[in-house]
Amino acid sequence: MRSRRVSSAALGFGSAKVPIGTYSLKTRMVGFEPDSQTVVVRADTTVTANFTVSRRDYRRDSPVRIRTYSVSPDSALHMTIRSVLGSTLYRKKVGWPPPIEISIRNDGPDTLVLVAPDGKEMRTPRTSWEAWNQNGIPVDPLPIAYLDADTSPLQQRDVMDLRPGQEYRMTWAFPADRFKFSTGHYRLAFKYENSPRMRLGGMLRAPNDADAVKRLRGSTPCKLVSNMIEVEIK
Repeated sequence: MRSRRVSSAALGFGSAKVPIGTYSLKTRMVGFEPDSQTVVVRADTTVTANFTVSRRDYRRDSPVRIRTYSVSPDSALHMTIRSVLGSTLYRKKVGWPPPIEISIRNDGPDTLVLVAPDGKEMRTPRTSWEAWNQNGIPVDPLPIAYLDADTSPLQQRDVMDLRPGQEYRMTWAFPADRFKFSTGHYRLAFKYENSPRMRLGGMLRAPNDADAVKRLRGSTPCKLVSNMIEVEIK
């Protein structure tokens, strides 16, 4: 049996002129179960091999665990944002888009469990930005299209306990790709919504950590809106 690799830009299908003989064809794509077939190539004939592939489930899901809190998490958690480079931002300088620091502090009496964003909205939490121009008129967001649905598997470090008085910080790029900004003054706010019931989506390159998924399903549901910052874009 001969082996020859054939590839194409069209969803993994391909065709090629190969010598007479018996061949093993294999399909492989991230997020799907592999498949294989054996075909016989004869002189002056065309051989067609059809494959039906099924999605590989890497989610390792768990049931949602409902917790009770002495204080509403939406009231206990406070989220703030700040522009690391100050209020004046320069589009034509190195470092655009500039970093925005986001912090979530637990001011309540309970230990709360939060989840770090994956950056592609393929699982909880959902995050979004809002922007207003200098006249207070909302800036329409640009459509977002992720060219690649691959996402990193959920790990233990993505789910964190936030004890009373503790703070979780992350750095986010200024949302230059979310709005059509021109020069001028703008106000921005950030939203964070953790929903333990949200489906685990995306095409994973490796399995989710089973313990991390259990912790995610028992994480704290919350809807947070940050303070508003003012920036000038030059």
